[in-house]
Amino acid sequence: MTILRSIFGKENVQEGERVGEVELESTEEHGRLSAKYGAPRVAKIYGDDDGERLTELVEKNAVKAQKATADKAAKGDKSGDKAPE
Repeated sequence: MTILRSIFGKENVQEGERVGEVELESTEEHGRLSAKYGAPRVAKIYGDDDGERLTELVEKNAVKAQKATADKAAKGDKSGDKAPE
């Protein structure tokens, strides 16, 4: 989102409903984004540290996503535990 907002403008890129998930290797994300959007743009946004900060961000977001999925599943399981009256 940050890269797209830097290209198209903050007002033109809005966060919407999550429509899917993509598995990726956090250590390879810097190279992937650099190849797609250019190394100077990626360095400007995430820092010129060969992807260390970006790797940390990707891993933190993966943990948040896993927790959210687990929380959602736990809520669903609780509602299914009730016996019909």
